[in-house]
Amino acid sequence: MKKSILFLLMTTVLLLGQSTADLKKAAKKAGITTEAQARELAKQRGMTDAQIDAEIKERGLTPGGEEVATETPQVEPVEAPPAEAVVEPGEDGVETAVEEVSPIIDVDEAIYTIAEETLPTQGEQELEDIVEVSFESQLQPGRKGLPYFGYDVFEGDPALFQASTLGAIDPHYSIGPGDEIIIMMWGETQFRQVFTVGREGFIFIPDVGQVFVNGLALENLEKKLFLVLSQSYASLNPSQGHATTFLDVSLGNMRPLRIMALGEVGQPGAYSVNPSTTLFTSLYYFQGLTSLGSLRDVRLIRGGKQIVSIDLYDYLLTGKPTNDVRLQLDDVIFIPPRGKTVSIQGEIKREAIYELKKGETLEELITIAGGLKATAYLDRAQVDRIVPFEERAEVGMDRILLDVDLNDILYRDSDFILQDGDQVQLFSVLDIRQNVVVITGASVGRPGIYDLGDSLRLSELIMQADSLLGDAYVDRADIVRFRKDLREELIKVNLGRAMAGDQEHDILLQPMDRVQIYSLTEMIPSHQVALSGHVKRPGRYPLLEEMTLYDLIFKGGGFIDEEYLKRTYLQRAELVRVSEDTVTKEIIR
Repeated sequence: MKKSILFLLMTTVLLLGQSTADLKKAAKKAGITTEAQARELAKQRGMTDAQIDAEIKERGLTPGGEEVATETPQVEPVEAPPAEAVVEPGEDGVETAVEEVSPIIDVDEAIYTIAEETLPTQGEQELEDIVEVSFESQLQPGRKGLPYFGYDVFEGDPALFQASTLGAIDPHYSIGPGDEIIIMMWGETQFRQVFTVGREGFIFIPDVGQVFVNGLALENLEKKLFLVLSQSYASLNPSQGHATTFLDVSLGNMRPLRIMALGEVGQPGAYSVNPSTTLFTSLYYFQGLTSLGSLRDVRLIRGGKQIVSIDLYDYLLTGKPTNDVRLQLDDVIFIPPRGKTVSIQGEIKREAIYELKKGETLEELITIAGGLKATAYLDRAQVDRIVPFEERAEVGMDRILLDVDLNDILYRDSDFILQDGDQVQLFSVLDIRQNVVVITGASVGRPGIYDLGDSLRLSELIMQADSLLGDAYVDRADIVRFRKDLREELIKVNLGRAMAGDQEHDILLQPMDRVQIYSLTEMIPSHQVALSGHVKRPGRYPLLEEMTLYDLIFKGGGFIDEEYLKRTYLQRAELVRVSEDTVTKEIIR
């Protein structure tokens, strides 16, 4: 933690005014690995020790990389390895151990190491994306990190995505040096031999001579060999009658293709690929594109001319690799930088960062992202926009927020043009249901939430809730209703009259009404008596109808136990009764 902060600090000291990414690159190029080197380089650029120390204190550190108490949260990087002790002679000749300054850890490398340890099964490109998102979250706290759409599809084994070499070969396959041609004749003449195309593009057939085959499509190769061989084997194409010799031409081992991958690819360079490789499947060989490359404009260059450009979104979204073509020797695949980039999150089926073509609007973005969720709120979406460079002076702001009505976008043919860097936020509908009423209470068969329907009276709601139980208090029920100003209003009705059909009390319910049914046990107060002394279960007991003193003693354990009864003083017990005025008490022996 300390060393990574020191790294950023010292590069800031040396290269004031640059961005964090530029600082890291510049520090690496400058070879800064220790604080001593950073100080020395700072001095070479005209800074004094006092200025360096002042710069360190201004950024919340102390010389040597120790943190000064600060409330600013920091990212926890990987701990630096323990410093090795270096032994140096002192002034009195006694050797003393001097602690060597630990190497400074790059924040980028620290986060990468953490990601690599946490996600050991992830590919290198994905770990780089994690590092990139980590730095974005540091620079802009609170932003939700979203993945770039489509780049992870190229992390598989290249061989798994190629056409099978055991199946039929494309009749348009172009013959070239290194290909094996199998010529087989049967019938009156028996002949089978394998020929390898030489560097000059010829094959040599005994009794026939050299035949130039370079650049021929497979279907044209068979036609040419038929004409050549029929001159030496008349039974292949007799002038009269039927042929008695038959010819078949096929391919054995096919030469690998050498192609070039340039631009924003994972590993640019030359590659030897399967001859069945197409423009799309070739992307797996060099680990696809970096997140800076365009998925909407993958170009194939042949002989210095652009042959085709494919949009990988067509494949990723529909499964159909449109405009895909088979590669040829020395083809160049070029990936230009990513175009207009926007993000969308919230109530959308696939939250991600997307690349848009020129002219694609918010409606196309919603389609690409899988469409809206059923919970999406259509009356307002929000776009966080970075003002373009040329407009900032006029607008006077760097960022603006725009509210968009999705009803206009989806149902009224209104377009909303997105700009590079836009962040679209879709909101959810409120979790409120307005066509319902609620009935609660222990005296209701099935309390809960019910559909209001076109109209519903109190008695009808109670019948839907499986009527009332036997202990329902019928003299009153309460209905809590929302007024137009959202204040609550209490409506009191006689439940017995409502159930009898009296419309003055059997009122029509309104949306979001809450009906409370009470029980007799809630309304009628309960009375208790207390039992204490030489009893097994002393305590307070509810006073029931027709309850006697014997019943109370029985509840307290009785005297069935003879040994227990022997220890009981039976000549006297005291019943203390509170008088009606609740002030005096009477003792009954």
